[in-house]
Amino acid sequence: MAERTGLIGTLTHWILNASVRQAAQWRAAGIAPRLSVNLSLTMLTDRELPALVDQSLKTWGVPASALVLEIAESSVIVDAERSVAILTRMDGVGIGLSIDDFGSGFSSLNHMRRFPLDEIKIDRPYVRGMLQDAGDLAVVRSAIDIGHNFGLRVVAEGVETEETRAELARLGCDLAQGHAVSPPLSPAAFRDWWVHHAPGS
Repeated sequence: MAERTGLIGTLTHWILNASVRQAAQWRAAGIAPRLSVNLSLTMLTDRELPALVDQSLKTWGVPASALVLEIAESSVIVDAERSVAILTRMDGVGIGLSIDDFGSGFSSLNHMRRFPLDEIKIDRPYVRGMLQDAGDLAVVRSAIDIGHNFGLRVVAEGVETEETRAELARLGCDLAQGHAVSPPLSPAAFRDWWVHHAPGS
């Protein structure tokens, strides 16, 4: 609806600002998780996006390395040339870039090679079905291999059981996201969770 009414730029600015402000509050409380924010298809080709992100980071004193911007796999083929230019500008200042819902769209290996990516996230339907369906398992295994061959971090979305989490670890997946790790939490509850569960704590 925001894209149809022309409000997506304003909404994205608000979400980015609110997210980076929360990251600054966590850092002041002594924890520094990497923060991921989804980008809409429209914003991916907006030439003002790098300035918008830079403004939010500078306003709240958060380093660029603390932020990852997630883009849907299907988005990268809409206007590849402009997208590459914009994402390269953000990559140049240290902002992480991730392909979300990997496996759901039609991006080619060529697009993966051209975009300055740091991470891919395997789409949740494949992760959810991987223990029961050989095809889903093959997609997950292939995504992990492809990501690592490109030097990327690989995240599995929708990890709901410990059995799935254990199999992903056996396959070499770098990170898991889902209820098997933690349900959604308020900022204060997340800080408590991080203190007890983050590596090195």
